[in-house]
Amino acid sequence: MTIKNETREAMKTWGRDFSAAKARGVWPAPGTHLCRVTGVTVGDLPFRWRVADPDDKSNTIERGEIPGISFQFSYQLVDDPNNPDDPMQFDGKIIVCPVDSSSVPERAEGSRKKGARATEDVKTAIVTLLDGNVPEDPLTGIEYIQEMIGRGDVIAKVTVKHDEQWGNEERIVSLVSSPDT
Repeated sequence: MTIKNETREAMKTWGRDFSAAKARGVWPAPGTHLCRVTGVTVGDLPFRWRVADPDDKSNTIERGEIPGISFQFSYQLVDDPNNPDDPMQFDGKIIVCPVDSSSVPERAEGSRKKGARATEDVKTAIVTLLDGNVPEDPLTGIEYIQEMIGRGDVIAKVTVKHDEQWGNEERIVSLVSSPDT
């Protein structure tokens, strides 16, 4: 297949963006894996909301963004049969939670549900890594998890799912061991 000259020139320009882009990491096969939790990154990212056309949900009639908090867990396989000397490392999906869910317009029903699910997913991960203990607030929980990771191996069972429409997703399903257990 031949690439047209105009496309070649466009690709040369686009090459700057391509060079600066971060390649998405390789993920393990779908299923449940024993993983070392190697980090949790927290940052500020906007929570994007949208209002879908009631007659065609794939069509957006309004959109916006509000302040959000992002969470991303990092992992390393405990046992990697493909590379036992240097087990695979991967970053989990970035989860963005609205700072104030009441700021998402009521008419953005799907986005309100997405924000609630994101908050539930992060709370579930925190409580699981804290061996079922619910912290008094999320900051205390995250800071304790970061401290725990710094003190030694935090091993968890992590379920990985690949979805063509929604992308890769992982879920921490149970704590196996930590410096506190």
